[in-house]
Amino acid sequence: MDAIQSYLLRFMEGADKRFVIPVYQRNYDWKKEHCETLMEDLISIYRNNIPSHFFGSIVFVGEEIASGTEFCIIDGQQRLTTISLLLLAIYNYVTENNIETQIINPRKIKDSYLVDEYAPDELKLKLKLAKNDKDAYEKLFSHDTLVENSSVTGNYNYFYNRISRMEPAELDKLFSAIQKLIIVKISINPSHGDDPQLIFESLNSTGLGLEEADKVRNFILMGLNSDLQTEYYNNFWSKIETLTSHNVSTFLRYYLAIKEQKLWPTDKLYKYFKAYVIENNLNTDISILLKDLLKYAHYYNYVINADGESGYKGSLTKIKMLDFSIVYPFAMELFEALDNNLVSENDLDEIFLCIESYMARRIICGIDSGSLNKMFAFMGKNIKDLMSKEKISYLVAFKYIILNKVGHYRFPRDNEFEEKFLRKDIYNTKSNYKKYFLAELENYDNKERIDVYGQLDSGELTIEHIMPQTLNEQWKRELGENYDRIYEEYLHTIGNLTLSGYNSKYSNLPFKEKCNIEKGFNESRLYLNKFVSQQSHWTEDIIQERAHVLFKRALNIWKLPESSFAKTNEDDWIGLDEDNIDYTGKSICQYKFLTELTPVSDWTSMYKDVCKALFLLDQSSFISFVNADFPENKTITKRFNTTNTGMRNPFMIAPDIYIELNLNTQTKIEMLRVLFAYFNIDYQDLSFKLKILSENE
Repeated sequence: MDAIQSYLLRFMEGADKRFVIPVYQRNYDWKKEHCETLMEDLISIYRNNIPSHFFGSIVFVGEEIASGTEFCIIDGQQRLTTISLLLLAIYNYVTENNIETQIINPRKIKDSYLVDEYAPDELKLKLKLAKNDKDAYEKLFSHDTLVENSSVTGNYNYFYNRISRMEPAELDKLFSAIQKLIIVKISINPSHGDDPQLIFESLNSTGLGLEEADKVRNFILMGLNSDLQTEYYNNFWSKIETLTSHNVSTFLRYYLAIKEQKLWPTDKLYKYFKAYVIENNLNTDISILLKDLLKYAHYYNYVINADGESGYKGSLTKIKMLDFSIVYPFAMELFEALDNNLVSENDLDEIFLCIESYMARRIICGIDSGSLNKMFAFMGKNIKDLMSKEKISYLVAFKYIILNKVGHYRFPRDNEFEEKFLRKDIYNTKSNYKKYFLAELENYDNKERIDVYGQLDSGELTIEHIMPQTLNEQWKRELGENYDRIYEEYLHTIGNLTLSGYNSKYSNLPFKEKCNIEKGFNESRLYLNKFVSQQSHWTEDIIQERAHVLFKRALNIWKLPESSFAKTNEDDWIGLDEDNIDYTGKSICQYKFLTELTPVSDWTSMYKDVCKALFLLDQSSFISFVNADFPENKTITKRFNTTNTGMRNPFMIAPDIYIELNLNTQTKIEMLRVLFAYFNIDYQDLSFKLKILSENE
């Protein structure tokens, strides 16, 4: 690798030079403010008589071709493109307006830096941009209709308009300033052992604005020859960008979650994607990897563009509306299962409806969904493992797994759902949540569906408190002497909420007037107002009765799935990630942490061993964990501490580091999960071999 300082225009000069931006590079994306900064720098150069100005580096792979030298630009395309646009603007303005200048030679600008007049049409332009930029740049020369929604066109227009306000003498000074721009040109020679990909990574390791998907694309395509780069970009990557609506980083995160059952942080995506490719030898034939990515991009497209009112498309539409993207990796796997005939479309209907019910019940029960990322990332693999062990269908395995989740992962049963549904503050939940619940309650089993979302957005409907948010004296009398308590307990609950078409200024009217006014409850055709219109007054008992009526409807909308399947083989390996395990009557005989298999006689021995292993793996993190404050779970500090004071059965991991061993099995499992999460170690890196205890043990 050679690094040489050079004047930028001297580097660009020469009709036999071609500067090629590879297809894997991102689009030209300098904004107007970047161009303004460049212009101010150039003006400062000539006003302050600065002899030179560093303009950054340009990294390239040079290749001799029949017509001269082709420079494949690895880094610096934004600067090179911007200067080319500025030079073109100067050339066009001077020639179109017959401007007489002393220093600027328009013909030299064109022939030395922009165009080779004697080359074939496809090679005339010295700078060959990639993708959409190419068309926009070429039309600046051909004077065809310009591509208006392009940064190339926009920045050219900015430069042209800016220099059109300059006097000829100032134009000369501007060009002189451009001549003073200095770069470091860095030549990479792969035949001498230079690795363009490693050099590219080092140049971008300090956060120069590349998205993770850009880095992945460059990693995949950079090592290929130019023809293969173009072929693979057009046949695969460009299609992936379109199918994912250009959210490629998000798509790749879900792709890796499916492949590795690990949901990596978005800002570390490139690192882990590269490791995945290398560990699985996928870089030996990139076309296989790209075909697989394209296949999953189609599945991702099905998910993000699902649109329907019934079946799996209806449930997916609602899952999207609720912003539950945590489901997407598993949803993509479901479409793969459909392609592989593991499920039917009817199975998909049932599975997605079950997921919708699962998420809806959890919202009502106030269970945080942040922990579900890993659950859904593991779901596909867990289903296939259970299918293989138990010889059951995909649908049966799915229902068994989701019904047997416990703790934070649980599927709320009817009694918990009812208790929370009747008293939940629906009104102050997220806007999309309350719209969803009211829309579903309104439209269930209705032949003519009401566009609740659309009418709420347009103002045709509003979410109305039947007992109003401001109680006047008449309402207080109607509610009775306990009006304060009734107001506090029921104001925002489902029993007191409905949809209304009347003007919100009537919200505080007495109940009978709300029923009888124009567009009032008595005139309403909405299901949600049917019960309301049959009442002569509005009291605590009636609010409760209406809530129970709506709950019966809710049970039919958000059903608990039915499953009669029971495992036949309980004596098996289980992972730390499994939540549906009853440890009663079970002991441990082996455990596997990372790659090491260890026999043990009891849970306490395993717990001590794993805690010690974590300490040895990363002592500083373990010490930080022991000294950390956990306000949401203060029991952690009682079980991991720098002193054994207050511990019933302390064990010293290291000097001044103690753990409590007097814990039941379930608590040991929970503490290990806390530790693994802190260390960012996957739950599946720890598994246990169980044994059933005999009556004498």
